[in-house]
Amino acid sequence: MGDHNEMKKISAAFAASYGRFIKGYQQYKANRSRQQPDGEVNHYDNNRRIEQTQR
Repeated sequence: MGDHNEMKKISAAFAASYGRFIKGYQQYKANRSRQQPDGEVNHYDNNRRIEQTQR
């Protein structure tokens, strides 16, 4: 039964670190969509360009 408890600990640690990764990734994506460095194209920018050419 010692192995079972060890697996529970590993599983809990993995779930916690995975949760932190997901939060960090969502924050990263939100930051990237707000501020794009020059030369990088975001799909939101493409939508705006299409709207401008249609006017």
